[in-house]
Amino acid sequence: SLLADVVQPEDVKEFCKLLVVVSGEAAKTFT
Repeated sequence: SLLADVVQPEDVKEFCKLLVVVSGEAAKTFT
């Protein structure tokens, strides 16, 4: 797919880390 060609593994790792942080913040907000 086009997206897979554009997105590099390093970007995926960074995105996952960001997602974890955002999820943690959201969890704190909603508890």
